[in-house]
Amino acid sequence: MASVETSGPNVDDAIDAALEELDLDEDQVDLEILSEGGDGQPARVRATPRSEISTESVAERDLGEGVEGEWDESLATAGREIVEDLLDYMGFPSEVDVLRAGKENDTPTLTMAVVDGESMGALIGRRGETLQAFQFITQLLVNRRVGSRATARGASAT
Repeated sequence: MASVETSGPNVDDAIDAALEELDLDEDQVDLEILSEGGDGQPARVRATPRSEISTESVAERDLGEGVEGEWDESLATAGREIVEDLLDYMGFPSEVDVLRAGKENDTPTLTMAVVDGESMGALIGRRGETLQAFQFITQLLVNRRVGSRATARGASAT
């Protein structure tokens, strides 16, 4: 099933139209807001069914091709443990893969993907707000554990 682009008077209506066209729930698709609309212009979104999103494509999108760096095992372990524990506490038991744990522009950076879990749409939240808050909390906890200022990025792929 291919991705679809839909429009509506506002973002919520455009999302609803895309979900209806795909006959899927919000937690089964990856949503991208192309235009929020306004000034007489419709809002536009692209919805891609999750089955078409692989861990590799998430990694390429987040890391860019050809990004090399030194692996930091302590950062990777801390990040994986913290994210898995947080997801368990929130009622989203999941498997987490660490895609990158190292330095990017002299800043410790951690990129992870939730590759197996149920109801990941609820974790992402409307317009990614819940996921953004989750990433912030993860960043604070990882920084506290490893004693440096790390940047945490995440993606969900089921």
